[in-house]
Amino acid sequence: MPATEASSKNPTAPIKMVEPVYECLGTRDFKKLKEIVTEDVAWDVTEGFPYSGVYKGLDNVLRGFYGRVRLGLDKFGAEHVEWIDAGDSIIVLGYYLMKAKGATEESRIRFAHIWGIKDGKIAGVWQVADTAKIPQALQSP
Repeated sequence: MPATEASSKNPTAPIKMVEPVYECLGTRDFKKLKEIVTEDVAWDVTEGFPYSGVYKGLDNVLRGFYGRVRLGLDKFGAEHVEWIDAGDSIIVLGYYLMKAKGATEESRIRFAHIWGIKDGKIAGVWQVADTAKIPQALQSP
């Protein structure tokens, strides 16, 4: 199936499956998140990003990755620029919005997420990010 760009005004069904992941992470609605991901969901965090590695299972993703990454941050969110439907994969291009504890300025760091869909659920994500900007973003004043 050829990749097709979809806007947030007219998202495809696969994009509608991925959109709630960002919402759940932002609001910390982990109960809903558990309903939309596979039991063995995998987060592949790019080398150079804090706590990089592959996290399997939602509890490991939430505690092992997000729990640790949020410790040094007052803000960690995402701004989505483009959604691309590639069938069983959804590509999301955007920016992380990060603010270190005590920092006055927010950093905007480019990312690409490639989400896999399996049996109607989110099976995982492969993340690529502009890791050169991470150390500067995590510096406290």
